[in-house]
Amino acid sequence: MRHTKNIACFFFLWTVVFLSCDRADNHSTAKGASPKALENNSASEVVLPRGDNDLAASLYVELTDKTPELKGLENNIAILADSRGDSAKAFNQFDAKNHVYYNSAGRHTEQIKDSLLRVKLAFLIKNSLTKYEVGVSGHTALLRSIDAKSLALNDLHEFLKVVRTLAVIERFQKESLPGVQPMEGYLKKLNETIRQTDSLTKK
Repeated sequence: MRHTKNIACFFFLWTVVFLSCDRADNHSTAKGASPKALENNSASEVVLPRGDNDLAASLYVELTDKTPELKGLENNIAILADSRGDSAKAFNQFDAKNHVYYNSAGRHTEQIKDSLLRVKLAFLIKNSLTKYEVGVSGHTALLRSIDAKSLALNDLHEFLKVVRTLAVIERFQKESLPGVQPMEGYLKKLNETIRQTDSLTKK
């Protein structure tokens, strides 16, 4: 329960931090050019620097390039991703060797024909494994905490990408909404052609 509260608190604090400085970032980006990801090659094409359909991610990448705080965060996240395996490598190798041994010992136990000896050895192996698991409980607890925090960071990172780019797309909507004149002109021409066509059917 306490662990769940810690994760909830982690979400809340990071959300407050990023939302609190969102206004300043939006003010600075509002002065710049329109994001390249929202530029049009034609009336129906959108340019995506990432080469895919993830417009939110493309906008976030551009925003990160212009925002030192976001760039610093992305660097930290990349460093964490690269170093996570190294942090637990020694223990994982150690733990794997121990479990390989106990599995091997279990197979040897199954080969014993004397049932009393087989039961006695199985009991000894089980006790030894239990002691081992107690001895490394601190390590395994840390690994569980790392897994939980990594999931929390991933969720918060995705949340951040959308929160920050919502302001960008909303500014784009306000500043770049096309006028209705072309559509009104087309509709006028369409109505004229309908009347012309209708008149010809009555001759």
